[in-house]
Amino acid sequence: MYFIPSYHAFFLQPGDKWNMNCEECICSMETFSTVCSPISCPHLESCEKPGYEIQTKNCCQICEAKPVCVVSGTEYQPGDSVPGGLCETCHCGSNMDSNTNLHSVECSPVTCNTTCTQGYSYNAVPGKCCGECVPQHCVYTGPDNTVQTIEVGQSWSSSNEKCVTYNCTKVNNMFVLVKVLPACPEFHKEQCFPGTETTTADGCCSTCVEQKCRALTNITYLEANNCISVNPVEIASCSGACDTSSIYSMAANSYMHTCSCCQELRTSEKQVQMRCPGKTNMTYTYTFVEECGCNVTECKSVQ
Repeated sequence: MYFIPSYHAFFLQPGDKWNMNCEECICSMETFSTVCSPISCPHLESCEKPGYEIQTKNCCQICEAKPVCVVSGTEYQPGDSVPGGLCETCHCGSNMDSNTNLHSVECSPVTCNTTCTQGYSYNAVPGKCCGECVPQHCVYTGPDNTVQTIEVGQSWSSSNEKCVTYNCTKVNNMFVLVKVLPACPEFHKEQCFPGTETTTADGCCSTCVEQKCRALTNITYLEANNCISVNPVEIASCSGACDTSSIYSMAANSYMHTCSCCQELRTSEKQVQMRCPGKTNMTYTYTFVEECGCNVTECKSVQ
């Protein structure tokens, strides 16, 4: 200990203690003078842990908490986002933890949107907080924005699209609507009996009573008597099947045979210029089939 003269502008009683200039002083009761000694500070072993730093207060160095949050050894300022659980969002809050004197981490649960559009269902995803909407059916959206779901393997027809059918098919985990048009037989109006054109019951296909025996035309060069037509001409022929029947007659106790063949019903004559050997020309008359039909013929007997 040592003695320091007292020159205070205030009076102290013997035994009074005070701190001054990092020293602890006392008014000696024996000498009525000031006796001071250095303040005894606690031993500071370490202050290296996250969130803490050395501070000097009242001539002592102490390990004091910073105004931060500490998560997994990392410091975060108030307001910063902080890693949290799988289904929560966290940030460094403004409140302090009374045990550590550090700022507390504040968390709130994540709200997942589990509402899916028509044709989709909500499925959980491993390792993620929120799931996802995955397709479960085919979805058809009509011209009026109406939505229709169709299961795999099912077919569906829309009233807005006549003669169209949709099949729902799954391809590579995707649900696909395949548009199917009606399989209509070939329709050739020129082969129909006039006035017999109509449509099928569903109104999707055109049909008619076909002429079994009809005239077929093609364009070719006509050859006759070693001469050939100067220009291509139209040639017609009859083609097709006609009705043939074999019906048992009880009265005659035998089969009655009816036969008919496809042949020309009406013809006309046409003329064409022909080029012949020796560079001579001639006019040639040929028969042109205007109309074909079925004519009854004699049936050949079967031996």
